[in-house]
Amino acid sequence: GQTLFANPLQPATPLAALATVTPKDEAVQLAYVNPETGRPCLPTLGFSAMQLRAGQDLALRKRPASGVIHVIEGRGESEIDGVTLQWTEGDTLTIPTHAQVRHRAMGNDAYLFHVDDAPMQRALGIYEDF
Repeated sequence: GQTLFANPLQPATPLAALATVTPKDEAVQLAYVNPETGRPCLPTLGFSAMQLRAGQDLALRKRPASGVIHVIEGRGESEIDGVTLQWTEGDTLTIPTHAQVRHRAMGNDAYLFHVDDAPMQRALGIYEDF
């Protein structure tokens, strides 16, 4: 069988498996968790990999957590609170709390690595879904 405990900087293999069962209008996303507990790897930070399908335009829901996205592969653009940022492999962008975010993959599929502070906010009792 295929393991989902992959190198976070090479997310294509486990995400490709998830893409086969994820609706086309949704993000293909894999959260990295402690395999023994199912909880985040660290008590203060959450880690996940995201695949944006070629040509996909995806609006994310507002979140109270701030985040950092690193582009592992592909190119595209992100609109964050009305500001459009072009990105390609090796770029890193930040997402402030409560931001309106939209990602667009251009050309081929894009793979993003995402880190956020949602686990810390949950531990402090201040995380709220919108």
